[in-house]
Amino acid sequence: FPVTIVPSPSHDNYGLKHLNRICKEVLNQTVTELIRKRVILESKRMLTLRQFSISEIAHNLGFESPSYFTKLFKNQTGFRPKEFIKNTL
Repeated sequence: FPVTIVPSPSHDNYGLKHLNRICKEVLNQTVTELIRKRVILESKRMLTLRQFSISEIAHNLGFESPSYFTKLFKNQTGFRPKEFIKNTL
């Protein structure tokens, strides 16, 4: 997953493990899962608007490879991006 979280030195007490623990307790999901869901939600929005190609969306969301974006999108939604677009007509 292309998102990297780097804790700020001024927040040493709130490292990634601590943040993960809080997210797991409050939301019952890890930070990675939370970010992944947000990225998929944003990609759905962008696909629905039909202003960008799938490659542009992948790039705009931080993916180095459109094929990896497609793989993740299908894994999370059950549809390839093109299939999602067809189903939202």
